[in-house]
Amino acid sequence: MLLTVILPTFNDLKRPLTLKVLDSLMGLDVIVVDTPSDDGMKAECQNRNFTYLESSAVNRASRLNEGIKAAKGPW
Repeated sequence: MLLTVILPTFNDLKRPLTLKVLDSLMGLDVIVVDTPSDDGMKAECQNRNFTYLESSAVNRASRLNEGIKAAKGPW
């Protein structure tokens, strides 16, 4: 069974705990759906082998839906 974690983000690396949260998800199927930001999230996702999707959606729900469509597992 594959569990997918979907994270809708926008400049979240500017928050102090974000890197710790990303590190805690290592080994899981993680999809980060990011509204284009300037915080380096794409590079952090690549370093962790997370799926990175760039989204033009402004609201969180739309970004979550994009992540759901990209998920590979049933959960």
